[in-house]
Amino acid sequence: MESAEHGGEGGLLGLAYQDPYLYAYSTGAEGNRVQRMELRGSSGALSVSDAETVIENLPAGRVHNGGRLAFGPDRMLYVTVGDASSRQLAQDRQSLGGKILRLTPEGGANYGWPEVEGIAEDGEFTNPVQQRATDEASPSGLAVHEGRIFIANLRGERLRVIETSNLGSSTEYFTGGFGRLHDVAAGAEGQLWLLTNNTDGRGSPAPGDDRIISVPLEGFG
Repeated sequence: MESAEHGGEGGLLGLAYQDPYLYAYSTGAEGNRVQRMELRGSSGALSVSDAETVIENLPAGRVHNGGRLAFGPDRMLYVTVGDASSRQLAQDRQSLGGKILRLTPEGGANYGWPEVEGIAEDGEFTNPVQQRATDEASPSGLAVHEGRIFIANLRGERLRVIETSNLGSSTEYFTGGFGRLHDVAAGAEGQLWLLTNNTDGRGSPAPGDDRIISVPLEGFG
């Protein structure tokens, strides 16, 4: 992988794996990008190929860079992209800033957005766009499990769940209940793990914050 440009909230921001490639979201000299490298060898003697760019020139700034990566059951790559402190980008459908993208694993043809390669499309169905106000969103964590996309929101203080079979709608959980949610992960034994982010000066800490919270996956959908 090409070297990452570290500074503020920039740098190496996300990893995902889909055989045989390791995917990385990082900050470069020209903005944020997603690259992939073929993972070679065996345990204890692994190596990677030269980096291949999947998508590049994503908005970058000192803060709000995004960077979560996750593969869905549709084998598409889901990517959270920050607004790079320019809030208007999130509501601008000509910009990839402040969005969650659904990409083909290798990049590919121009789908959905002008002059942008790699946005996935199924036949004649172009990826739907959901727009939300900043105080309802600020996605930071992303996980995909058994046909559902789980999105942890910081300023929005909620968990948003989207069915991969119906990408145009979503259901919200725990709104304001745990404060700012920084990450989400599907764990073993049917549990969903949430990470709060209330003690960095931008939240309202509750007793015991910050916390890792476990909730049953069977409670969604």
